[in-house]
Amino acid sequence: MVFVEVLSFLTAVLLLTAAATQVLLPLIQRKPLFPIFRSKRRRLEGDLADANERRELAAVEREVTKAEIATDETILGTVKAEGVDARLKKSITAEEKKARK
Repeated sequence: MVFVEVLSFLTAVLLLTAAATQVLLPLIQRKPLFPIFRSKRRRLEGDLADANERRELAAVEREVTKAEIATDETILGTVKAEGVDARLKKSITAEEKKARK
């Protein structure tokens, strides 16, 4: 008989705890009742937010990579152009030297 009394006491404590955490506290805090059923939704919303953040980060990284490539190509083009200018100047000076002789 003691087992039944202990079991009924624990059941009452469990029900009171559930009522307090799932009904009374949300009522006092003006939140939706039974928050235990909303935990999966919050977790999924958090996962969705993380996925969106990762997608946006990947897009920004792609843009940075494109900008770096464009900058490298511009610098490389400038260096090539400067090299061509230098070669032209050398050939012009060589021709001038020949013309002076």
